[in-house]
Parts: sequence; structure tokens; C-alpha cells
Amino acid sequence: MTSHPESALVLLNEARNDLRACKDEFDSDKPVAETISFHMQKAIEKYLKSYLVFSGHEIETIHDMAGILEMCRSIDPEFSLLTDAETLILASHGEEIHKHDLSVSMPAVTSEAIMLADRVKDFVEDKLTDLGLDINLGRV
Repeated sequence: MTSHPESALVLLNEARNDLRACKDEFDSDKPVAETISFHMQKAIEKYLKSYLVFSGHEIETIHDMAGILEMCRSIDPEFSLLTDAETLILASHGEEIHKHDLSVSMPAVTSEAIMLADRVKDFVEDKLTDLGLDINLGRV
């Protein structure tokens, strides 16, 4: 399998942009939970896919967070640290908002989701750095 550092950096920067959009929306005067959730999920997915691409794996156009995490875990068992209950909340977070479940406190859930997205970001960026990718190249 051939590593694709340029493609990994593109995904990494797209993930950073999505996470920034998520945080900017959260900090706005009238945050929209659906928008925050959308960008948060895109960010997490792209962070994980950047790892897969740099590791030389072909990525599919799937949005199954559990499946993507499983692919990462098959390469590096330490990704099991991200497959706990909190990370699974991320996978279903958008579904909860999409259903308009009024029993869920959107500010609390959204705040937690952003913290978890930051956790995934830090984890993946550390892994990519350990593998030799200069994650600051092309930083936006």
C-alpha cells in the first residue's frame, strides 16, 4: 500500500475547516444545532479518513462512523481508544438532532460533541505526526 501524504493533508485541512465552522457556529449569536452537528461529523470523518489515506488505504465514500473507526483500528489497535461510548454518541448525534428529539439539550450535546471532535483531532494529528507526516504543511 502506498502512502498518499498530499491527499492526507487535503483531508486534514478540510477537517480543520469543518471543525472551525462548527466552533464558529457554536459561538454565534444564534447557533443552529443542525449546522454544528453537520460540520462536526464531517470533521471527524475527514480526520479519520486522513489517517486511512496516509496509511495507504483506499477510502470509500461512506459516512458510517463505526465502519471508518473499525478500518482505522484494523491498522492501529490504539484507535480502540476512540470507539468508546462517547465516540459512538458522535455517530448518532446528527440523528438525534435530525429527529428533533426535544428531550435532548442541544447546547449541552453540541458542546460535548465539539469536545469529542477536538479529542479525535488531537488523537489523529498525533498519529499522523508519529508516522512522519508534517501536519503543518499546507495548514489553512
